[in-house]
Amino acid sequence: ALREGGRHGGGPRARRVLGALVAAEVALSLVLLTGAGLLIRSFARLSSINPGFRAEGLLTVRVQVPGVRYDSPERSSGFYSDVLTRIAALPGVENAAGVTFLPMGGGGIGTSFWRTDRPTPGPGQAPSTDVRPITPGFFRTMGIPQVMGRDFAAFDRTDSPAVAIVNETLVRQYLSDGDPIGKRLHVNAGQTPDRLDYEVVGVVGDIKLSALDTEVRPTA
Repeated sequence: ALREGGRHGGGPRARRVLGALVAAEVALSLVLLTGAGLLIRSFARLSSINPGFRAEGLLTVRVQVPGVRYDSPERSSGFYSDVLTRIAALPGVENAAGVTFLPMGGGGIGTSFWRTDRPTPGPGQAPSTDVRPITPGFFRTMGIPQVMGRDFAAFDRTDSPAVAIVNETLVRQYLSDGDPIGKRLHVNAGQTPDRLDYEVVGVVGDIKLSALDTEVRPTA
């Protein structure tokens, strides 16, 4: 139809085809422009969000040890401790630490918890928290501010009293009636059934655990 219209100056059929093509092109352009605008706005909004930690100058490596060789918590923790010590001694390295689930990387351990000085909640009534086991120095390495209390230390081991560090959101929602340091939480995430009660020894600033989070969740 287009070739025929070109030879004869265009007919009704050619004009209808051209009109349809122009309308389709305009519609497609509008869709692309709208999508690009939404993408740019979303990127600008994400860029303006403070994740709560410093991402510049960090290098992350994912490590998974073979369970056959490291078949106990003592062996696996010894491996990670040795690796982190050797990495921290490398030229140019300021700090080295480990975490089970990286911030903004997805994943995590979600579980129920409650204060041991309060009545045990009924089934399905306990609040929930994200649990992220870490090594000493993680907050310093990530630039996460220590608000109260102390960091984990080398003496916080499986054979010592169970301790936890919580974020400001958990304190604000569940430990706001006094000093949170020394409070005890029953957290359903432990290595053995007799190590589910944790003493709060520190409070740190809130961080974003996922780019899709609209609010900060209680974290221990």
